[in-house]
Amino acid sequence: MATELGQAKIDELTGMDIGTNASVQITPPSPDSLEENVDDYYDAPEPTITRRWKVEEGPTDTTRVVTVRVINAASRHYGTTMYFRTILR
Repeated sequence: MATELGQAKIDELTGMDIGTNASVQITPPSPDSLEENVDDYYDAPEPTITRRWKVEEGPTDTTRVVTVRVINAASRHYGTTMYFRTILR
């Protein structure tokens, strides 16, 4: 489930305008949006699941590097956290 939710968030962020959408602007350095819920950089698609993401400068002015962290508090088999990373343009 975490893989599907992580990919779904990446797909959603990929469709956003990096010039105007708050969720794909470069994340302020503090607080760390992968460690705690920061407005515009997290959601909760299921009752026990939180997705957090961090947006950093990409290799060019028209790209961003995004890391998505999926936290499943109810997971019992594979750990509670998975990370996904990609480049948005």
